Amino acid sequence: MTETTSPALRTALAYFEAWTSHDLDKAMEYVAADVIVDAPAGRLEGRAAYLAFMRPFVQILKGSEIIAAFGDEKTAVIVYDTATVPVASAPAAECVTVSDGTITYNRFIFDRAPFDAARQAAAGASLGDERGGYPPRYFPRRAGNIRPAGFVARHVSFHKLQIFT
Repeated sequence: MTETTSPALRTALAYFEAWTSHDLDKAMEYVAADVIVDAPAGRLEGRAAYLAFMRPFVQILKGSEIIAAFGDEKTAVIVYDTATVPVASAPAAECVTVSDGTITYNRFIFDRAPFDAARQAAAGASLGDERGGYPPRYFPRRAGNIRPAGFVARHVSFHKLQIFT
């Protein structure tokens, strides 16, 4: 692990090293019991929800590489790339708030499109064909968004990522 004088970055790097080494128990030692996580799939509250969010992804994780890491007294940002079973390159970033050595807030940023494409390829069907030729960008993925009349959504969960078919 890289030496740093930033307390928040030290915590973020230790957490990152633990979960990317498939040690979620150790990673959760750096996460507050009442952590708030904002991710592309929505908001998670509490360590148990966060663990449930991370577990499926860690199970398919093949490797990781830090691109950049910055931090100060209370905030750290880690930008990294991961290799997973379905996707060779899945870049992401985490901006964490740290208090007393634990992560109290995490803003997860990653692109779900490569995972959606991998699922589509595995299913052998394109979303455009299933939806009457409309491109996928016209179908919002967040719960509560308005969908066209007659559209039936079936939620499929993969690392808390959502697709609608």
